[in-house]
Amino acid sequence: MKLNFDELIKQKTICLGGWGLVDTDTEVDDTDDEETNIDPLIKVIERSTDLETLDLQNNKLTLADGKLAKAIAKNNTIKVLDLSENKISDEGAKHLADALKKNNTLEEINLSLNIIGDEGVEYVAEMMADNETLQTIDLSNNNIGDQGAEDLVEALMSNYHIENLFLNDNHDTSYHMEETITAILNYPKREEIALLKQSIAKKDEELEDKDVEIKLLKKESAKKDRDLAKKDKQITSLKAAVRGQLQQPVDLTNEDNNEPANKRARTEDTPKSALAIQHEQNQQYSQRLVQVKQEKNTAEANLNEAREELEDAEEDMGRQVLFTDFLQSKIDELAALAEAGGADRARVAEIKSRSYSRMRS
Repeated sequence: MKLNFDELIKQKTICLGGWGLVDTDTEVDDTDDEETNIDPLIKVIERSTDLETLDLQNNKLTLADGKLAKAIAKNNTIKVLDLSENKISDEGAKHLADALKKNNTLEEINLSLNIIGDEGVEYVAEMMADNETLQTIDLSNNNIGDQGAEDLVEALMSNYHIENLFLNDNHDTSYHMEETITAILNYPKREEIALLKQSIAKKDEELEDKDVEIKLLKKESAKKDRDLAKKDKQITSLKAAVRGQLQQPVDLTNEDNNEPANKRARTEDTPKSALAIQHEQNQQYSQRLVQVKQEKNTAEANLNEAREELEDAEEDMGRQVLFTDFLQSKIDELAALAEAGGADRARVAEIKSRSYSRMRS
């Protein structure tokens, strides 16, 4: 089967599930109806101004050559992308994550039923720190373990745009990690924590800028001090020369204009004027240095306050996660009793419903 560029470029929704699509670096036998090269599709993704939904599930895509991922990075219309049930491994996940750092329109991506492991999920977690449009990520039925899940948990603490993150049926991921992610997604102050972290990062940058400015001011001030020392030395030499001239016998009158001969122009006026200007400039640098140091102290105080606020919020979230674990353990106990006939099933269902409702409040 072949893809028709002229037909696809007009579509808002493209569904190519089960077409046997393979990456561009894969040799395709044109007589084989079970494999289709995606070169025309890549051009569509790069150039389309209408495409919103792209369904590529149940194919043979690996994304290992990076070409499809680069096309997605260039696209600014796709909102839903389904890449489930392909052959995407850690390498393909890396290319895709790099693309999604640049893409600013995609809202939902399905990567379930692939072979992505902890290494690939690490790239996805790094991408989540930059992407602000993704709301739903499906990573179920992959090869993700607790390490990968922990990376995702850390990413969720900074990205409050993600509303749904699915990790079910990853055989190496513990049930506890799935519940932790659910608790974080349902935590009401998650956005507040993420904004606090962003604020702290910004304040850190401001402090670094102040340190750079202080270093420059100190360097410039030291240079001015050296210049002043040279001027002082010049003035001392000039004064010594003038004193030497005054100590010599002189004619008290001037034959040309009958004025005292010692009423000549003061040779030291010019260097003294330059020195005054130099002193004034140095004083300005010193004042600016004091001002910047005060600004830095204020920024440090604000940063410490923000960090304390963040610490309180994260402790509160930690308590919420622990409470979620406690409720879940009680629910499991009641479920076990119900299965053994030791508790009323309707009562168990009521407690379970109320517990989950309380976890989300």
